[in-house]
Amino acid sequence: MMKRKALLAACFLLAFLVAAKPYSTEEKFFRDIPSKKPVVETPTHVPELYIFRRSKGAVPVHYTYPVKKINGDWALAYKDFIRLVGEKRMGYFPEEKIITINQINRIYMAADKAVVVRSSGRAEAASYPTFDGDALYVPLVFTLKEMGYGINLSDDGSRLLILPPEDQTKVVPDRAVKVGSISPYRDGAMATEIYDISTTQIMGWGEKVPGGMGSFFQINEKQSIRFIGDLALDAPVYYDDETKSALAVDGQRLVIYSLDKMSRKSYPLPYAMEGAERICYDRGHVYFQRPGGIYAYSPKSKVLKRVVDRDTEDFDVQDGRIIYRRGGVLFIHEDDREDRPLDSKAAHFSLSASYILLDDGDLGLVTILDRDTLQAVSFAAYDKNKGHSVKLMGDRYLAFGQGRLVQLKDLDSDATYLLDMVNIEDTLKGRRVLWLYNGSVLKGYVYGDGRKIAQTITVHP
Repeated sequence: MMKRKALLAACFLLAFLVAAKPYSTEEKFFRDIPSKKPVVETPTHVPELYIFRRSKGAVPVHYTYPVKKINGDWALAYKDFIRLVGEKRMGYFPEEKIITINQINRIYMAADKAVVVRSSGRAEAASYPTFDGDALYVPLVFTLKEMGYGINLSDDGSRLLILPPEDQTKVVPDRAVKVGSISPYRDGAMATEIYDISTTQIMGWGEKVPGGMGSFFQINEKQSIRFIGDLALDAPVYYDDETKSALAVDGQRLVIYSLDKMSRKSYPLPYAMEGAERICYDRGHVYFQRPGGIYAYSPKSKVLKRVVDRDTEDFDVQDGRIIYRRGGVLFIHEDDREDRPLDSKAAHFSLSASYILLDDGDLGLVTILDRDTLQAVSFAAYDKNKGHSVKLMGDRYLAFGQGRLVQLKDLDSDATYLLDMVNIEDTLKGRRVLWLYNGSVLKGYVYGDGRKIAQTITVHP
């Protein structure tokens, strides 16, 4: 009888243990969440997917399963996702149908569960994993952002660039930064243009009275501002790095101001330049754009000639070489050579003695081409939804930044610094900073919202 009772007790205990089988740690997160199948679509047109690689630029993303939409958001098959980010970044529990993201600070998602679980707790998810046939699909943008990736979708939705997270070197600027207006400039929306960094001094131009008198200035290592004359001029429209001089159009005059020699020369404005749509200055010649072509004018000799015999939409010039846009296509023009097209959708471009800088703001991609071979030699990518600055200095160094983050590239050696400024004012983090680098010293000129400020950040990388 005692044996029978013991046997019955053991059976009851076993039944209790089976019934009370504990949930796995991951499964507990979702056990009280009802399943809800999201809407899955197979769109006719999908964006071209690219991932940014610093040595190659925008590289096409290859996938074996069709791209879908989950509740209106782009989605990629889990197996393709793994190939994209690597097996160490994601995991999958097939029995529980749970996906994990990151090994540290884990994030959990489950098939047909409209929540995401973080260390801070659960939150509702607009799009979430689900199966389409036998393939598990994962929301593309949402999941990548949870991993720290950036996403740039072109305005027309035809291209999508994925920006992998990069490790930044923490750097403390040499000087503390305090936000304030240029003194004696008045507060207000004033035009300020920074041209160059000579040794450790920043050179620029700014208005002393909004819409009125302006002057050139220098900001030295101690943050002191030195004004170079008071000029009742319109803002200089172009600066020539090689001659360290700037061109301004003042009524019926062309004014060329040398920042090095502190000299100023005026010339009559030729009749052909009246109504010019864009003006550039290069090696003593004034280039301008009119219907029918691009013209070059020498103020000293008063010689005028047409250098590009076709309508253009925009252009830049350096050492007599011209880059221009026509019909949405970029071309390089050189004397005694047929114009060459560039395979680029960049809206902004500039030339230096050795390079072509292309800034595709629609995709958030900067490409540097060798000016002779037109081959890409360097790349940088940025969040297109935030302000950025890009400056090619000394025909060798690329300074490229967003707020307090900056990349420095030596185009001769391909060395790259990735810097993250620390201990700076919180008010600077969201502002646009023009970064200038001369190979040894990095300076940041901080632009404020609604007014221009002359505070600079100095860093020795």
